[in-house]
Amino acid sequence: PAPQPNAPLLIDLTKGPLKEITKDVERQVIRFYLDRYQQNQEQAASTLGISKMSLWRKLKGKAINPAGGGVE
Repeated sequence: PAPQPNAPLLIDLTKGPLKEITKDVERQVIRFYLDRYQQNQEQAASTLGISKMSLWRKLKGKAINPAGGGVE
């Protein structure tokens, strides 16, 4: 199913230091836009205001599966 336009973020404040919480939020936002645009990385990156290469690095660095399914 397609994500809801105003889907709430699930923030686990017990995840650890602010850096870990921030990474988790970024992961959720990236996943939301990839799902919203049917895994179109160029469109997701444009909406997020970053280059496609920056998105690719974030996907690689955060172990986000670009084909769906969340975190690898």
